[in-house]
Amino acid sequence: MDISSISSDQLYGVDRAILVDSPYVTIREYARRTGLSSASVKGRVDRGELPVYRPQGSSSVFINMMVLAKQSLEQEVV
Repeated sequence: MDISSISSDQLYGVDRAILVDSPYVTIREYARRTGLSSASVKGRVDRGELPVYRPQGSSSVFINMMVLAKQSLEQEVV
């Protein structure tokens, strides 16, 4: 979705909004987006500091961007 296609009418009454372009991203992509090393992201995954999605029957691990967005919205506004 192109953010410019969202009208002010669609956001009426919204206090905060986070647009998520992909529900899951690879460790490598999350590292690229955050400026962290892949090793650092893997360490955070191993310590349970990042929410992950592991498809059944696969060894792949994805960072769950929807959970991160939800956690962000639930944070107290300062």
